[in-house]
Formats: sequence, C-alpha cells, structure tokens
Amino acid sequence: MDGSLFFRSWRVWIAVAILVGVFGCSAVIIFGTSLSDLQRRPTQEALAAVSPLRELCGGGEGPADAKGYTDGAGPHRLIVFRSILADDQDLTAYYNRTEDYPTEWRAPGLSEAELVACVHAERVVIEECNYTLDNGVAGIVQRVQWLSRIVLLDARNGRVLDEGEVAGSLPRDCQDQEDFSGSSMIVQVAGEQPAPDAIAEWLEPRVMP
Repeated sequence: MDGSLFFRSWRVWIAVAILVGVFGCSAVIIFGTSLSDLQRRPTQEALAAVSPLRELCGGGEGPADAKGYTDGAGPHRLIVFRSILADDQDLTAYYNRTEDYPTEWRAPGLSEAELVACVHAERVVIEECNYTLDNGVAGIVQRVQWLSRIVLLDARNGRVLDEGEVAGSLPRDCQDQEDFSGSSMIVQVAGEQPAPDAIAEWLEPRVMP
C-alpha cells in the first residue's frame, strides 16, 4: 500500500473515532439530563393524591389526612400551588408547582404534608406615562410590576401561618415615543413574574427554620 494513502486512511479513522466519541458523550449527557427531569416531575397519581390541598388556596378546609404543621426543626414538607393569572380566584388556575423547589422540601403525599404555600399573582401599576398623539388623542402607558403574594397555611386545618410578597422584575422605562397602533389608548408594559428561586428564598426560613 502507498505510504501516503495509508497515512490519509489512518487520519480519517482517527477523525471518525473522535466524532463517535463526541456524539456518544453528548448522547449520554442528554439522556442523563432528560432522565433527571423525568425523575423531578411528579406522577399523575402523586398530583391527584395532594390535589385536595388546593382547596386551601380558596379558603377551604384542609383534608383530615394531611399531617399538618408541627413545631420543631425542618424540613416542614410542603405543597406549592401557584397561579400566573392576576387576581384570579378560580382554583383551576392554580397548578401544583412543588417540583420547582428542593427535593427535601416536597411532601410526597398527604400524610407528609405539613404546609401549603398558595402563590397568588398580582399586577401593580407603578407608573403612568401620558402622551398626546398626532390627532390630539391622549394615550397612556402603564408600567406594571408582577407580584407573588404568598400565603403559607397549615395543611390540615388551613390556619394562616405567614404571608408575604415577592416582587418580579421592573418593566422597561417609558420611551419618548410609544406605539398606540391598536384600538386601545392604554398600553401596559410589564416585567417578568417572580422566579421560583425568589419564592424559595422567602419560603426557606419557614420550611427550614
């Protein structure tokens, strides 16, 4: 075999081996990440088992099967229900988002649930900017900030243990010129809703005293 041909073939096989290794490592990482995500997600059965606790977010009574809050060192395991619709009192708008929080905080079932955190969404107008359009019509831009109002309750009797608020990011500033191309002369610009990490920071000293 010609020496230069052998050398070129050897280089091709080395390149193929490198590519196979790279793709193999990527597949392992992707598979491992997907498996981790699946393990974090609660099963339908687990969600159904703790769904009666959602009634507490509407002022209802807690189920007798819940453990309820007990004094002492944490973790005081909890279930978190969160709504992302502002001022919505419909309980169907509240979703179980316990998976967003540390594993050791999560109550796997009613019999382990000490706390229920109801996270209500609110929008607050923090500034109004007035504009006069070319046709003389007045336009208003409202800068809106999202708030998460957290109510922490005893999972068994519904007693309110603590309340607080976590603010989302600030909306952008009003601009020198704004677009009022729609039919409404009131335009709202909003920031982001509070992230789970910010809510967890509020919850931590109550779950892990």
